[in-house]
Amino acid sequence: MKNIYCIIGLCGTAVLPLSAWAECKQSQSDTVVLEATPSIKLHDEGLADAPFNSGLSCTGLGALNDIHIKYEVHDMPLRLWDESIAASMKIDILDIKKNPVQFFSGVVLSEYGWINLFTGPNNSVKFFVNVPAGQSIRPGNYVASSPFRVQWYYSVPAFAAAGLGFFHESPGFKRGAFNIVKDWGSGVESTVNIKITVTKDCRIVSNDVNFGTAPFAHMLQPVKSSVGVRCSSSTPYSVGLSDGQNYKNNRRNMRSGSNYMGYELYKGNTTARWGSAGQERWLSQDASANAAIYDGLAQQRYDFVAKILEGDNSQLPAGDYNDNISIEVKF
Repeated sequence: MKNIYCIIGLCGTAVLPLSAWAECKQSQSDTVVLEATPSIKLHDEGLADAPFNSGLSCTGLGALNDIHIKYEVHDMPLRLWDESIAASMKIDILDIKKNPVQFFSGVVLSEYGWINLFTGPNNSVKFFVNVPAGQSIRPGNYVASSPFRVQWYYSVPAFAAAGLGFFHESPGFKRGAFNIVKDWGSGVESTVNIKITVTKDCRIVSNDVNFGTAPFAHMLQPVKSSVGVRCSSSTPYSVGLSDGQNYKNNRRNMRSGSNYMGYELYKGNTTARWGSAGQERWLSQDASANAAIYDGLAQQRYDFVAKILEGDNSQLPAGDYNDNISIEVKF
């Protein structure tokens, strides 16, 4: 497209695309909701580099635009709280360079380049939240006790090419010769509130049960084993075992071809069947070890016995008999 232009008194005709109108805006009490995260994942791994809108968004910038941007943090949350359960978590905030954000320390981002600067949500300058690992965090809805308040100083071309034209600028900003910053001015404030939901979670540890080898099924001896479960802080639960893949005749079965070998799983050293419903489920308060310890760290242990049932198993042919059991945890 041909454009008629006039810069510093020189007029003529040339093929020179102009950049689009640029616009910058600051967040006024915006709320950033981070992705919901399981509590045990937060403890074991933490949350690394969750991006959020730091308060300044600019659109319409062109590759030839000469920009100047600086930020200064005036208030920053160090913890997120769920007051309804009197719980909190420590957080760290990093800037776009992934440097820790400091109070009242002006940081110039101009050299970072427009292509890399406005890559956050809604074309914002992207900052990051980290949740350090090792915290036992109760499930809940957490919010910053105070907003993230940032003073932004900027000058970006509103309609320009090669750095020449009109500029969007924060209050008091002045450019000097050769587009060097003469005065950053008073800047403009943005405020961002940070929230995150921590969800309930569990980790399950189990081992295969192997009855071994015997010439007759009734000679296979009972096998003792255990299941380990670790759940979120302050989260009682129950554990159930499925009936397996070959349930028939009111019992669990291992299968080899068309042949079925009956067996059952019993809680501890009792004859109480460990199943999936009602009283057959196992309450965490009755675990074999670490019962009713809900600190998000302790793993409850559930000891059980696998036993081959008497009866028609005595006439079974030789073969490899197998079954699969699902472990289900309910909060």
